[in-house]
Amino acid sequence: MNVGGLVDRRSGEDRRDAPDRRRDNERRSGEDRRLDEGSIIGPSSSRKSASRPTTERRCGQDRRNSSHRRYDNDRRASNDRRAWSGRSDSDRAFDPSLADISDPRSGALMEILSGFHEASADPKLWPKCLVALSDALGAKACAIATHDYETGMGRIEHSVYITKASVASYANRYSRMNVFLQQDEYFRAPGSVWTDEQILMENELIETPFYVEWLKPLGLHHHVFGILDRRRSVVTYLFLGRSEIDGPFSDGVLSLFRRLLPNLQRAFRSGQSLYEAHEIQKVASDVLDVIPMGVVVAGSAGNIINANRRAEGIMAACNEISIGKSGLEIDHHGRRLRLRDLIAPDNAKSGKKQDDGIRAFSIQRPSGKKPLSILVAPVDDSEEMRSPDEPAVVVFLGDPGYAVEIDQPRLCELYGLTRAEARVAALLANGYRLEETAESLGLVYETARKHLKHVFGKTGTDRQAELIRMLVTGPAVINI
Repeated sequence: MNVGGLVDRRSGEDRRDAPDRRRDNERRSGEDRRLDEGSIIGPSSSRKSASRPTTERRCGQDRRNSSHRRYDNDRRASNDRRAWSGRSDSDRAFDPSLADISDPRSGALMEILSGFHEASADPKLWPKCLVALSDALGAKACAIATHDYETGMGRIEHSVYITKASVASYANRYSRMNVFLQQDEYFRAPGSVWTDEQILMENELIETPFYVEWLKPLGLHHHVFGILDRRRSVVTYLFLGRSEIDGPFSDGVLSLFRRLLPNLQRAFRSGQSLYEAHEIQKVASDVLDVIPMGVVVAGSAGNIINANRRAEGIMAACNEISIGKSGLEIDHHGRRLRLRDLIAPDNAKSGKKQDDGIRAFSIQRPSGKKPLSILVAPVDDSEEMRSPDEPAVVVFLGDPGYAVEIDQPRLCELYGLTRAEARVAALLANGYRLEETAESLGLVYETARKHLKHVFGKTGTDRQAELIRMLVTGPAVINI
Protein backbone atom coordinates (compact mmCIF):
# COMPACT_ATOMS: atom_id res chain seq x y z
CA MET A 1 0.00 0.00 0.00
CA ASN A 2 1.35 3.39 -1.00
CA VAL A 3 0.23 6.44 1.01
CA GLY A 4 1.78 9.87 0.46
CA GLY A 5 4.63 8.43 -1.58
CA LEU A 6 5.61 6.04 1.24
CA VAL A 7 5.71 2.28 0.74
CA ASP A 8 4.34 -0.14 3.27
CA ARG A 9 6.74 -2.38 4.96
CA ARG A 10 6.72 -5.66 3.15
CA SER A 11 6.27 -8.89 4.96
CA GLY A 12 9.21 -11.08 5.72
CA GLU A 13 8.34 -13.32 2.78
CA ASP A 14 8.18 -10.33 0.39
CA ARG A 15 11.53 -9.06 1.59
CA ARG A 16 13.07 -12.45 1.02
CA ASP A 17 11.54 -12.71 -2.47
CA ALA A 18 12.93 -9.37 -3.69
CA PRO A 19 16.65 -10.04 -3.14
CA ASP A 20 16.17 -13.57 -4.42
CA ARG A 21 14.73 -12.21 -7.62
CA ARG A 22 17.64 -9.76 -7.91
CA ARG A 23 20.23 -12.44 -7.33
CA ASP A 24 18.52 -14.73 -9.81
CA ASN A 25 18.84 -12.07 -12.47
CA GLU A 26 22.45 -11.43 -11.60
CA ARG A 27 23.25 -15.13 -11.52
CA ARG A 28 22.12 -15.56 -15.12
CA SER A 29 24.68 -17.07 -17.46
CA GLY A 30 26.80 -15.03 -19.83
CA GLU A 31 24.60 -16.35 -22.64
CA ASP A 32 21.45 -14.77 -21.20
CA ARG A 33 23.09 -11.44 -20.57
CA ARG A 34 24.57 -11.35 -24.06
CA LEU A 35 21.22 -12.17 -25.63
CA ASP A 36 19.64 -9.32 -23.62
CA GLU A 37 22.33 -6.99 -24.93
CA GLY A 38 21.60 -7.88 -28.54
CA SER A 39 24.41 -10.39 -29.17
CA ILE A 40 24.22 -12.24 -32.44
CA ILE A 41 25.55 -15.50 -31.01
CA GLY A 42 23.23 -18.31 -32.00
CA PRO A 43 21.57 -20.64 -29.52
CA SER A 44 23.61 -23.60 -30.72
CA SER A 45 26.84 -21.93 -29.61
CA SER A 46 25.53 -20.29 -26.45
CA ARG A 47 26.22 -23.20 -24.13
CA LYS A 48 29.90 -23.22 -24.98
CA SER A 49 30.08 -19.46 -24.91
CA ALA A 50 28.52 -19.26 -21.46
CA SER A 51 31.53 -20.96 -19.92
CA ARG A 52 33.88 -18.32 -21.26
CA PRO A 53 35.16 -15.77 -18.74
CA THR A 54 33.86 -12.79 -20.66
CA THR A 55 31.16 -11.35 -18.39
CA GLU A 56 31.77 -10.71 -14.71
CA ARG A 57 29.29 -12.04 -12.25
CA ARG A 58 28.21 -9.01 -10.31
CA CYS A 59 26.49 -10.55 -7.32
CA GLY A 60 27.91 -10.56 -3.79
CA GLN A 61 31.62 -10.13 -3.32
CA ASP A 62 32.26 -10.04 -7.10
CA ARG A 63 31.08 -6.42 -7.23
CA ARG A 64 34.50 -4.86 -6.94
CA ASN A 65 35.68 -1.33 -7.65
CA SER A 66 36.76 -0.27 -11.16
CA SER A 67 40.50 -0.57 -10.50
CA HIS A 68 40.07 -4.20 -9.40
CA ARG A 69 38.07 -4.91 -12.54
CA ARG A 70 40.83 -3.46 -14.74
CA TYR A 71 43.40 -5.60 -13.01
CA ASP A 72 41.21 -8.66 -13.40
CA ASN A 73 40.68 -7.96 -17.12
CA ASP A 74 44.43 -7.71 -17.64
CA ARG A 75 44.93 -10.99 -15.80
CA ARG A 76 42.27 -12.71 -17.93
CA ALA A 77 43.86 -11.38 -21.14
CA SER A 78 47.18 -12.92 -20.09
CA ASN A 79 45.48 -16.23 -19.36
CA ASP A 80 43.73 -16.13 -22.75
CA ARG A 81 47.07 -15.62 -24.52
CA ARG A 82 48.57 -18.65 -22.80
CA ALA A 83 45.50 -20.76 -23.52
CA TRP A 84 45.44 -19.67 -27.17
CA SER A 85 49.10 -20.45 -27.80
CA GLY A 86 48.56 -24.04 -26.74
CA ARG A 87 45.63 -24.81 -29.05
CA SER A 88 45.86 -26.96 -32.14
CA ASP A 89 45.41 -25.49 -35.62
CA SER A 90 41.91 -26.94 -35.90
CA ASP A 91 40.86 -25.05 -32.75
CA ARG A 92 42.44 -21.72 -33.64
CA ALA A 93 39.10 -20.13 -34.54
CA PHE A 94 38.34 -16.82 -32.90
CA ASP A 95 35.38 -17.22 -30.56
CA PRO A 96 33.02 -14.23 -30.96
CA SER A 97 32.14 -14.42 -27.26
CA LEU A 98 35.74 -13.33 -26.54
CA ALA A 99 35.67 -10.36 -28.92
CA ASP A 100 36.21 -7.65 -26.32
CA ILE A 101 38.94 -5.11 -25.90
CA SER A 102 40.89 -7.29 -23.46
CA ASP A 103 41.19 -10.19 -25.88
CA PRO A 104 44.52 -10.32 -27.72
CA ARG A 105 42.89 -11.59 -30.90
CA SER A 106 40.60 -8.59 -31.47
CA GLY A 107 43.61 -6.70 -32.82
CA ALA A 108 44.27 -9.56 -35.24
CA LEU A 109 40.77 -9.16 -36.68
CA MET A 110 41.36 -5.45 -37.27
CA GLU A 111 44.59 -6.34 -39.07
CA ILE A 112 42.65 -8.77 -41.26
CA LEU A 113 40.18 -6.04 -42.24
CA SER A 114 42.91 -3.53 -43.04
CA GLY A 115 44.86 -6.26 -44.83
CA PHE A 116 41.80 -7.03 -46.97
CA HIS A 117 41.65 -3.41 -48.09
CA GLU A 118 45.38 -3.24 -48.83
CA ALA A 119 45.41 -6.55 -50.69
CA SER A 120 42.43 -5.52 -52.82
CA ALA A 121 44.48 -2.51 -53.94
CA ASP A 122 47.76 -4.46 -54.22
CA PRO A 123 47.26 -8.15 -55.17
CA LYS A 124 50.78 -9.07 -54.01
CA LEU A 125 49.50 -8.78 -50.43
CA TRP A 126 46.73 -11.38 -50.77
CA PRO A 127 48.71 -14.42 -49.50
CA LYS A 128 49.53 -12.78 -46.17
CA CYS A 129 45.96 -11.56 -45.72
CA LEU A 130 44.35 -14.90 -46.57
CA VAL A 131 46.73 -16.79 -44.28
CA ALA A 132 45.67 -14.56 -41.39
CA LEU A 133 41.98 -15.02 -42.19
CA SER A 134 42.41 -18.78 -42.58
CA ASP A 135 44.17 -19.07 -39.23
CA ALA A 136 41.61 -16.89 -37.45
CA LEU A 137 38.72 -19.04 -38.67
CA GLY A 138 40.47 -22.38 -38.31
CA ALA A 139 40.42 -23.16 -42.04
CA LYS A 140 42.74 -25.50 -43.91
CA ALA A 141 42.42 -23.49 -47.15
CA CYS A 142 41.17 -20.03 -48.07
CA ALA A 143 40.53 -18.48 -51.48
CA ILE A 144 38.82 -15.66 -53.34
CA ALA A 145 37.21 -16.96 -56.50
CA THR A 146 34.93 -15.76 -59.29
CA HIS A 147 32.32 -17.56 -61.38
CA ASP A 148 30.55 -16.42 -64.52
CA TYR A 149 27.10 -17.95 -64.80
CA GLU A 150 26.84 -17.06 -68.49
CA THR A 151 29.87 -19.11 -69.51
CA GLY A 152 29.68 -21.57 -66.62
CA MET A 153 33.41 -21.04 -66.01
CA GLY A 154 35.24 -19.68 -62.99
CA ARG A 155 38.69 -19.32 -61.54
CA ILE A 156 40.48 -18.93 -58.25
CA GLU A 157 41.83 -15.39 -58.15
CA HIS A 158 43.86 -15.59 -54.93
CA SER A 159 44.39 -18.49 -52.55
CA VAL A 160 46.52 -20.03 -49.83
CA TYR A 161 47.11 -23.73 -49.12
CA ILE A 162 45.85 -24.67 -52.60
CA THR A 163 48.49 -25.90 -55.03
CA LYS A 164 49.19 -24.07 -58.29
CA ALA A 165 48.31 -27.22 -60.22
CA SER A 166 44.91 -27.36 -58.50
CA VAL A 167 44.29 -23.66 -59.22
CA ALA A 168 45.08 -24.26 -62.91
CA SER A 169 42.96 -27.40 -63.16
CA TYR A 170 40.06 -25.63 -61.50
CA ALA A 171 40.08 -22.88 -64.15
CA ASN A 172 40.51 -25.33 -67.04
CA ARG A 173 38.14 -28.08 -65.97
CA TYR A 174 36.70 -28.27 -62.50
CA SER A 175 34.99 -24.87 -62.28
CA ARG A 176 32.35 -26.30 -64.62
CA MET A 177 31.96 -29.25 -62.26
CA ASN A 178 31.67 -27.21 -59.03
CA VAL A 179 28.44 -28.63 -57.61
CA PHE A 180 28.06 -25.81 -55.09
CA LEU A 181 28.00 -23.08 -57.75
CA GLN A 182 25.40 -24.96 -59.76
CA GLN A 183 22.94 -23.79 -57.11
CA ASP A 184 22.73 -20.20 -58.39
CA GLU A 185 20.21 -19.02 -55.81
CA TYR A 186 22.79 -19.27 -53.01
CA PHE A 187 25.26 -16.99 -54.80
CA ARG A 188 23.02 -14.08 -55.76
CA ALA A 189 22.98 -11.90 -52.66
CA PRO A 190 26.26 -10.24 -51.61
CA GLY A 191 26.82 -10.53 -47.87
CA SER A 192 25.23 -13.96 -47.49
CA VAL A 193 27.08 -16.86 -45.85
CA TRP A 194 26.41 -20.51 -46.67
CA THR A 195 27.86 -23.79 -45.49
CA ASP A 196 28.28 -26.78 -47.78
CA GLU A 197 25.53 -28.69 -45.95
CA GLN A 198 23.05 -25.87 -46.54
CA ILE A 199 23.70 -26.13 -50.27
CA LEU A 200 24.22 -29.86 -50.73
CA MET A 201 23.89 -32.93 -48.54
CA GLU A 202 27.17 -34.59 -47.58
CA ASN A 203 26.24 -37.98 -49.06
CA GLU A 204 25.47 -36.26 -52.38
CA LEU A 205 28.73 -34.26 -52.37
CA ILE A 206 31.14 -37.14 -51.80
CA GLU A 207 29.80 -38.99 -54.84
CA THR A 208 30.51 -36.17 -57.29
CA PRO A 209 33.61 -36.04 -59.56
CA PHE A 210 34.29 -32.53 -58.25
CA TYR A 211 34.76 -33.88 -54.73
CA VAL A 212 36.57 -37.07 -55.70
CA GLU A 213 38.95 -35.50 -58.22
CA TRP A 214 39.52 -31.97 -56.87
CA LEU A 215 38.40 -31.44 -53.26
CA LYS A 216 39.45 -34.76 -51.76
CA PRO A 217 43.08 -34.66 -53.03
CA LEU A 218 43.38 -31.26 -51.34
CA GLY A 219 42.09 -32.72 -48.08
CA LEU A 220 38.98 -30.50 -48.10
CA HIS A 221 35.69 -31.85 -46.84
CA HIS A 222 33.82 -29.07 -45.00
CA HIS A 223 33.28 -25.67 -46.60
CA VAL A 224 31.78 -22.24 -46.07
CA PHE A 225 31.11 -19.56 -48.68
CA GLY A 226 30.77 -15.78 -48.21
CA ILE A 227 29.46 -13.75 -51.16
CA LEU A 228 31.59 -10.63 -51.62
CA ASP A 229 30.11 -9.16 -54.81
CA ARG A 230 27.79 -9.92 -57.71
CA ARG A 231 28.02 -7.97 -60.98
CA ARG A 232 25.61 -9.13 -63.64
CA SER A 233 26.43 -12.80 -64.18
CA VAL A 234 29.77 -12.79 -62.32
CA VAL A 235 29.92 -13.58 -58.62
CA THR A 236 32.97 -13.03 -56.41
CA TYR A 237 33.03 -15.11 -53.27
CA LEU A 238 35.24 -16.06 -50.34
CA PHE A 239 35.81 -19.77 -49.86
CA LEU A 240 37.02 -21.52 -46.69
CA GLY A 241 37.66 -25.24 -46.37
CA ARG A 242 38.48 -27.71 -43.60
CA SER A 243 39.47 -31.36 -43.54
CA GLU A 244 37.16 -34.17 -42.52
CA ILE A 245 39.20 -34.81 -39.37
CA ASP A 246 38.93 -31.17 -38.26
CA GLY A 247 35.17 -31.35 -38.61
CA PRO A 248 32.71 -28.70 -39.80
CA PHE A 249 32.99 -25.05 -38.89
CA SER A 250 31.51 -24.39 -35.45
CA ASP A 251 28.53 -22.13 -34.86
CA GLY A 252 30.86 -19.65 -33.15
CA VAL A 253 33.12 -19.46 -36.20
CA LEU A 254 30.16 -19.07 -38.54
CA SER A 255 28.76 -16.33 -36.33
CA LEU A 256 32.09 -14.51 -36.44
CA PHE A 257 32.32 -14.94 -40.22
CA ARG A 258 28.86 -13.42 -40.64
CA ARG A 259 29.95 -10.45 -38.52
CA LEU A 260 33.17 -10.06 -40.46
CA LEU A 261 31.78 -10.38 -43.98
CA PRO A 262 30.11 -6.94 -44.31
CA ASN A 263 33.38 -5.32 -43.23
CA LEU A 264 35.36 -7.54 -45.59
CA GLN A 265 32.98 -6.52 -48.39
CA ARG A 266 33.54 -2.82 -47.76
CA ALA A 267 37.30 -3.29 -47.55
CA PHE A 268 37.26 -5.38 -50.73
CA ARG A 269 35.21 -2.87 -52.73
CA SER A 270 37.23 0.10 -51.52
CA GLY A 271 40.50 -1.61 -52.33
CA GLN A 272 39.17 -2.74 -55.71
CA SER A 273 38.24 0.85 -56.57
CA LEU A 274 41.79 1.97 -55.81
CA TYR A 275 43.20 -0.90 -57.85
CA GLU A 276 40.95 -0.13 -60.82
CA ALA A 277 41.83 3.57 -60.64
CA HIS A 278 45.52 2.69 -60.60
CA GLU A 279 45.10 0.39 -63.60
CA ILE A 280 43.19 3.07 -65.52
CA GLN A 281 45.93 5.58 -64.74
CA LYS A 282 48.58 3.14 -65.95
CA VAL A 283 46.70 2.47 -69.20
CA ALA A 284 46.17 6.20 -69.73
CA SER A 285 49.89 6.82 -69.28
CA ASP A 286 50.69 4.10 -71.82
CA VAL A 287 48.19 5.59 -74.27
CA LEU A 288 49.79 9.04 -73.96
CA ASP A 289 53.17 7.56 -74.87
CA VAL A 290 51.96 6.41 -78.30
CA ILE A 291 50.24 9.69 -79.23
CA PRO A 292 52.27 11.47 -81.95
CA MET A 293 52.21 14.76 -80.02
CA GLY A 294 53.84 15.98 -76.85
CA VAL A 295 51.51 15.90 -73.83
CA VAL A 296 52.39 17.34 -70.43
CA VAL A 297 50.13 17.13 -67.36
CA ALA A 298 51.02 19.82 -64.82
CA GLY A 299 49.88 20.97 -61.39
CA SER A 300 48.67 24.39 -60.32
CA ALA A 301 52.22 25.46 -59.43
CA GLY A 302 53.46 24.66 -62.93
CA ASN A 303 55.08 21.44 -61.73
CA ILE A 304 55.12 18.54 -64.17
CA ILE A 305 53.08 15.55 -62.97
CA ASN A 306 53.40 13.43 -66.11
CA ALA A 307 54.83 13.80 -69.61
CA ASN A 308 54.73 11.36 -72.50
CA ARG A 309 57.82 10.28 -74.45
CA ARG A 310 57.25 12.78 -77.28
CA ALA A 311 57.00 15.69 -74.82
CA GLU A 312 60.19 14.61 -73.05
CA GLY A 313 61.99 14.47 -76.39
CA ILE A 314 60.76 17.91 -77.44
CA MET A 315 61.70 19.55 -74.14
CA ALA A 316 65.14 17.91 -74.13
CA ALA A 317 65.93 19.20 -77.64
CA CYS A 318 64.34 22.65 -77.27
CA ASN A 319 66.03 25.52 -75.43
CA GLU A 320 62.84 27.56 -75.48
CA ILE A 321 61.15 25.27 -72.93
CA SER A 322 62.74 24.66 -69.55
CA ILE A 323 61.89 23.58 -66.01
CA GLY A 324 62.87 26.09 -63.31
CA LYS A 325 62.03 26.74 -59.68
CA SER A 326 58.64 28.05 -60.73
CA GLY A 327 57.85 24.95 -62.77
CA LEU A 328 57.55 24.82 -66.54
CA GLU A 329 58.75 28.02 -68.28
CA ILE A 330 58.45 29.04 -71.95
CA ASP A 331 60.54 31.60 -73.84
CA HIS A 332 58.02 33.53 -75.91
CA HIS A 333 59.26 36.52 -77.97
CA GLY A 334 62.19 37.03 -75.62
CA ARG A 335 59.92 37.01 -72.57
CA ARG A 336 59.92 34.21 -70.02
CA LEU A 337 56.40 32.88 -69.40
CA ARG A 338 55.67 30.76 -66.39
CA LEU A 339 53.09 28.05 -66.86
CA ARG A 340 51.58 28.84 -63.46
CA ASP A 341 50.73 32.34 -64.74
CA LEU A 342 49.03 30.90 -67.81
CA ILE A 343 46.94 28.56 -65.66
CA ALA A 344 45.29 31.29 -63.56
CA PRO A 345 45.65 34.72 -65.20
CA ASP A 346 44.39 37.67 -63.18
CA ASN A 347 41.42 38.52 -65.37
CA ALA A 348 39.69 40.37 -62.56
CA LYS A 349 42.43 43.01 -62.33
CA SER A 350 42.81 43.39 -66.08
CA GLY A 351 39.07 43.84 -66.49
CA LYS A 352 38.87 41.08 -69.12
CA LYS A 353 35.89 38.84 -69.32
CA GLN A 354 36.50 35.36 -67.91
CA ASP A 355 37.10 32.91 -70.77
CA ASP A 356 37.67 29.17 -71.01
CA GLY A 357 41.33 29.56 -70.02
CA ILE A 358 42.71 27.86 -73.15
CA ARG A 359 45.89 29.48 -74.51
CA ALA A 360 47.42 28.72 -77.92
CA PHE A 361 50.58 30.25 -79.40
CA SER A 362 53.72 29.36 -81.36
CA ILE A 363 57.35 29.76 -80.42
CA GLN A 364 59.86 30.98 -83.00
CA ARG A 365 63.25 29.32 -82.76
CA PRO A 366 66.43 31.25 -83.63
CA SER A 367 68.02 28.11 -84.93
CA GLY A 368 65.94 28.39 -88.08
CA LYS A 369 63.84 25.35 -87.25
CA LYS A 370 60.11 25.46 -87.78
CA PRO A 371 58.24 27.01 -84.82
CA LEU A 372 56.81 24.96 -81.97
CA SER A 373 53.07 25.06 -81.44
CA ILE A 374 51.74 25.05 -77.89
CA LEU A 375 48.23 24.70 -76.52
CA VAL A 376 47.54 25.07 -72.79
CA ALA A 377 44.18 23.70 -71.60
CA PRO A 378 43.08 23.80 -67.94
CA VAL A 379 41.51 20.72 -66.39
CA ASP A 380 37.77 21.17 -66.04
CA ASP A 381 37.18 21.23 -62.28
CA SER A 382 34.81 23.38 -60.27
CA GLU A 383 36.97 23.32 -57.13
CA GLU A 384 38.89 26.53 -56.52
CA MET A 385 41.39 25.06 -54.05
CA ARG A 386 43.63 22.40 -55.55
CA SER A 387 46.63 20.50 -54.28
CA PRO A 388 49.85 21.10 -56.28
CA ASP A 389 50.00 17.36 -56.90
CA GLU A 390 46.60 17.31 -58.60
CA PRO A 391 46.37 17.82 -62.39
CA ALA A 392 45.46 21.42 -63.16
CA VAL A 393 46.42 21.85 -66.81
CA VAL A 394 47.37 19.85 -69.90
CA VAL A 395 49.99 21.23 -72.29
CA PHE A 396 50.11 19.98 -75.89
CA LEU A 397 53.40 20.41 -77.76
CA GLY A 398 53.72 20.14 -81.54
CA ASP A 399 57.13 19.98 -83.23
CA PRO A 400 57.10 19.79 -87.05
CA GLY A 401 60.68 18.57 -86.88
CA TYR A 402 59.54 15.22 -85.55
CA ALA A 403 58.76 12.71 -88.27
CA VAL A 404 55.42 10.94 -88.13
CA GLU A 405 56.14 7.36 -87.19
CA ILE A 406 54.00 5.39 -89.60
CA ASP A 407 53.77 1.71 -88.73
CA GLN A 408 54.30 0.18 -92.19
CA PRO A 409 53.27 -3.40 -91.29
CA ARG A 410 50.08 -1.90 -89.86
CA LEU A 411 49.43 -0.17 -93.21
CA CYS A 412 49.66 -3.54 -94.92
CA GLU A 413 47.14 -4.99 -92.44
CA LEU A 414 44.76 -2.04 -92.65
CA TYR A 415 44.66 -1.45 -96.38
CA GLY A 416 46.15 -4.55 -97.95
CA LEU A 417 49.23 -2.73 -99.23
CA THR A 418 52.40 -4.48 -100.29
CA ARG A 419 55.59 -3.67 -98.41
CA ALA A 420 56.81 -1.50 -101.30
CA GLU A 421 53.52 0.40 -101.40
CA ALA A 422 53.57 0.89 -97.61
CA ARG A 423 57.10 2.38 -97.81
CA VAL A 424 55.94 4.88 -100.43
CA ALA A 425 52.84 5.81 -98.40
CA ALA A 426 54.86 6.27 -95.19
CA LEU A 427 57.33 8.68 -96.82
CA LEU A 428 54.52 10.71 -98.40
CA ALA A 429 52.83 10.96 -94.96
CA ASN A 430 56.06 12.48 -93.61
CA GLY A 431 55.97 15.32 -96.17
CA TYR A 432 58.13 13.88 -98.93
CA ARG A 433 57.24 14.72 -102.51
CA LEU A 434 56.86 11.79 -104.88
CA GLU A 435 60.21 12.58 -106.58
CA GLU A 436 61.96 12.62 -103.19
CA THR A 437 60.22 9.39 -102.21
CA ALA A 438 61.44 7.63 -105.36
CA GLU A 439 64.99 8.88 -104.81
CA SER A 440 64.98 7.87 -101.13
CA LEU A 441 63.81 4.35 -101.96
CA GLY A 442 66.12 3.96 -104.98
CA LEU A 443 63.22 3.71 -107.41
CA VAL A 444 62.63 5.29 -110.77
CA TYR A 445 59.92 7.90 -110.72
CA GLU A 446 57.48 5.86 -112.82
CA THR A 447 57.72 2.88 -110.44
CA ALA A 448 56.98 5.13 -107.45
CA ARG A 449 54.08 6.65 -109.37
CA LYS A 450 52.72 3.17 -110.11
CA HIS A 451 52.92 2.26 -106.41
CA LEU A 452 51.08 5.46 -105.50
CA LYS A 453 48.32 4.65 -107.97
CA HIS A 454 47.85 1.23 -106.33
CA VAL A 455 47.77 2.90 -102.88
CA PHE A 456 45.02 5.27 -104.08
CA GLY A 457 42.94 2.33 -105.24
CA LYS A 458 43.36 0.30 -102.05
CA THR A 459 42.67 3.21 -99.67
CA GLY A 460 39.76 4.66 -101.64
CA THR A 461 41.49 7.99 -102.21
CA ASP A 462 42.35 9.82 -105.45
CA ARG A 463 44.54 12.71 -104.30
CA GLN A 464 47.82 12.80 -102.44
CA ALA A 465 46.55 15.32 -99.84
CA GLU A 466 43.53 13.12 -99.10
CA LEU A 467 45.78 10.08 -98.71
CA ILE A 468 48.09 11.89 -96.28
CA ARG A 469 45.14 13.07 -94.17
CA MET A 470 43.88 9.50 -93.96
CA LEU A 471 47.27 8.17 -92.93
CA VAL A 472 48.14 10.73 -90.24
CA THR A 473 44.68 10.55 -88.63
CA GLY A 474 44.43 6.78 -88.74
CA PRO A 475 45.68 4.09 -86.35
CA ALA A 476 48.87 3.53 -88.35
CA VAL A 477 50.46 6.50 -86.51
CA ILE A 478 49.99 4.65 -83.20
CA ASN A 479 53.30 2.88 -82.88
CA ILE A 480 52.64 0.22 -80.27
